[in-house]
Amino acid sequence: MFLLIIKSKECNILAILWGNRALADTYVVGRDYNLNISYSVQNPELLAFKIGTYFEENTRDVYFQKTYTVRKDTYPAYTAGQFGFGIEADADAIGSYLVNHVSTPLTQQPYATFTAATANSFAVGANGALKFSTNLVTANQTVSIRIPYTLTGLSIGETIVGEHSISAILITKENEVVLFTAFSAKPDLSNGTIDPSAEGLEIPMFVKTPPGECLAYDLLYTGLKVQCN
Repeated sequence: MFLLIIKSKECNILAILWGNRALADTYVVGRDYNLNISYSVQNPELLAFKIGTYFEENTRDVYFQKTYTVRKDTYPAYTAGQFGFGIEADADAIGSYLVNHVSTPLTQQPYATFTAATANSFAVGANGALKFSTNLVTANQTVSIRIPYTLTGLSIGETIVGEHSISAILITKENEVVLFTAFSAKPDLSNGTIDPSAEGLEIPMFVKTPPGECLAYDLLYTGLKVQCN
C-alpha cells in the first residue's frame, strides 16, 4: 500500500463587520506531507526505517532457552541453520523443574560420561544435544533449560537513517502507470510499533520540501497502460 497524507497549514484573515469578527479569507502558509508505505515482508533493511538506525553484523553472547516435556533420554543436536547450532559441549547451563510449584535446580553432568541413573540430572552436548536422567524420563517431567550461546547476526547499529529520495511506480484502477517522486524523505519515528509475527510492515515517512521547490513531491500521469508479458 502507498498512501500520501497532505496536511495544510492555513492562515485565516478576519474582518470586523458591524462590530463582529467574520472570516474574510484563508490562505495556505505551509503543508506537512506524510507518506505511509506498506510491505508484505519484514527484514532488517526495512526495519531500519522503522527504528531509525541501520542494522550491522555483530557477535553477541545470548542464551538458548527451551522447555521440554522429557519423554526420552537423549535429544539430538541441532543442525546448521537451526537455532541452537553452535552451542559448545558442556556449556555451563542451568536446568530446573517444578516441585510443588517451586523451581528446583537440576544437576549438570559432563556429556561424554553422563550417567542416566543419577537422578534429576542433565547434560549438554555439542550443538545443543541433551541427555536427561532416567527418573525425569519416567515422570515425563517438564524441564526448563538455559544454555549460554554465542551468535553472529544483524543487530541494531549506530548509523542513523538519514534523508532519502523515493521513486515509485503506481498503478491506477484503470491499469494506468503513474510515476511518483519524493525529493527528500526521512523516517517518522513517532510510531515505533514492531510486531515480528505480522505478515508485513508499514513504514511512515516525513516528506520534506527541498529549498527552492514549491512541492515536496511530483506525480506524472503517463497515460500508459501496464503490459503483462
